[in-house]
Amino acid sequence: MDGGKIPCLLVENKYDLVDMETESNKAELDDFAAKNDFIGVFRTSAKTGLNISESMEFLIKNIIQRMEAHGNAFSTDRNTVALDPDKHNPEAMGIRKKDGGKGGKCC
Repeated sequence: MDGGKIPCLLVENKYDLVDMETESNKAELDDFAAKNDFIGVFRTSAKTGLNISESMEFLIKNIIQRMEAHGNAFSTDRNTVALDPDKHNPEAMGIRKKDGGKGGKCC
């Protein structure tokens, strides 16, 4: 991206098993994340789906923002991400065109 640090997100899983009344590691994890340059902390549960999509969306948006700030090979439109055809060769990447390669948009 920009030659800097790779954005990392601290994800605590199995949060559905944590006793909310005796939760003592929340402040400790937040402090650890801040001291170690994590971009955030998410408490998740794969079992219940708690914060799974939200954490990945947060990480992806952070990566996109960093890429856009430093020039990139992606374009964003309507909260989606697509390869910029001016910076990549779709055929070289194995992307087939819907019209059989007759000049239409990339798939």
